[in-house]
Amino acid sequence: MEENNIKEFDFVVVKYDKDNYKLIEQVYRLHKDQHRKIFDLASNISTDEDIMDYIEMLIKSNNTLVFAAIDKETEDVAAVLIMSDICLYNNVVVRTNCHLVVCRKYWGKTSRDIIKQFFNKMDNEFITKVIRYEAYVPSNNFGIIKLLKDVGFKCEGTLKDRLVFYNKDGKPKKYDELIFSKINKGVEIDE
Repeated sequence: MEENNIKEFDFVVVKYDKDNYKLIEQVYRLHKDQHRKIFDLASNISTDEDIMDYIEMLIKSNNTLVFAAIDKETEDVAAVLIMSDICLYNNVVVRTNCHLVVCRKYWGKTSRDIIKQFFNKMDNEFITKVIRYEAYVPSNNFGIIKLLKDVGFKCEGTLKDRLVFYNKDGKPKKYDELIFSKINKGVEIDE
């Protein structure tokens, strides 16, 4: 149900088992639909099988959490939020890489609502607190850059010529990768 025109989402951890087949299939389809925006040419992920293997690896990894943002009204997967390379110390996530794939239907303001609700869930309901979220973004992905800034991420640096994507003419082109972070300064580490 929408309140004040804000859609509500449930966040479900995606697990690799047959009971989650439909959810895993939707996670795969979302990645497949946007693979040219997600995977650079140097990643070696280009075929359907590569994408399926990538999704399986993420879900099965002990160092990654994959969340599906489920639209409470339609029960569709609106987005996939991935926390990878999780660095833990005394049951606190010191840092984690964040990846986001949003269904086109939810681009724009709704994608911001999804992320804000996700961070609220992480801050208030997740057992382990997170100090630092990191996002590595191609310099040509202006939509994600704006989205990250809108939800509190700050640009920390640039990795020159780190990615290769097709340009508008369909030719491979090198791009910089930008490093963004969102830091929860109130999270303490217990000794």
